[in-house]
Amino acid sequence: MTTFDTFLQALGSADTLDGVLGDEALEYPPSETVDYWATPENAVVFGWMGVDGVHYAILKLDGHIDESSPVIQIGPMDFDEPYSLLAPTFKEYLAIGCGVTVDQVEPLLTQEASGTPALLDFMRTHFRQSRFWSDQVQRNIGPYESMIIRKPDSES
Repeated sequence: MTTFDTFLQALGSADTLDGVLGDEALEYPPSETVDYWATPENAVVFGWMGVDGVHYAILKLDGHIDESSPVIQIGPMDFDEPYSLLAPTFKEYLAIGCGVTVDQVEPLLTQEASGTPALLDFMRTHFRQSRFWSDQVQRNIGPYESMIIRKPDSES
């Protein structure tokens, strides 16, 4: 089971999904069909900013999500550069968003995978989207650009 699978499992058994992504809107179940021109064909959208169509997705690699699938932000109104890297992996996405290390996320994922809820309460308390804009966070999409499968009508 991937980190993203564990996250989805936690969402599926939660009483409420409020506040999981801080002030951002969670999309559950995630969507693979978003009509914005910039949304990659291989994107699985799990969150929305609520402004200008900005949304968050994990990329399928070779048709599936794995531990090396990057998490990106898609800004369809940013016509020249609609993609930003949020994290190289979903585990790193959780760590950055919660302001902790990957090592601190690991036990939460282990607990969650074993059936003991832990991840979502932690996220409700700690997750802040603004952390992705810190100077310490690498947001260069360059090394991940080749993983994005653009819609045919969005080719530049």
